[in-house]
Amino acid sequence: MVRAFFAAVLFLSALLLFVGCGGGGQVPLTRSVILGQEFSLTVGQGAYFAKEGLTLVSRGVSQDSRCPEGAQCISAGSATALIEMSTTGQTSPTGRSVTLGTGLAGDGVFQNYRVRLVALRPYPKLNQAISPNRYVATLTVSKE
Repeated sequence: MVRAFFAAVLFLSALLLFVGCGGGGQVPLTRSVILGQEFSLTVGQGAYFAKEGLTLVSRGVSQDSRCPEGAQCISAGSATALIEMSTTGQTSPTGRSVTLGTGLAGDGVFQNYRVRLVALRPYPKLNQAISPNRYVATLTVSKE
């Protein structure tokens, strides 16, 4: 029993090391989702729609001017998330980056798919910078 426990610990440690390490050439973690399902991606993480052959990868936030918690602002501000979308087919994969904003500009279109930015976390706080890799985009994808 002790032997099985240590084998399980060793396996899980190797799995975490494989998933968590990698440096600059790291392959993004990809999870399987379905159209219409709300899902969240951290920067560098991807989502795969198997039935459609569609892949999304979060490439980060290009600007965040949202009014921080604890501040009084004239406007609510906005943030812009960059999402790379691609499809696989019988020839070569095709893709492009889609810019999604908070508020009214939250939708983007790629081929016949609409991607919508539902939320962007964390929300800024007064006098606290957000590290670029801490952003999490919550998205939905639907067919047009």
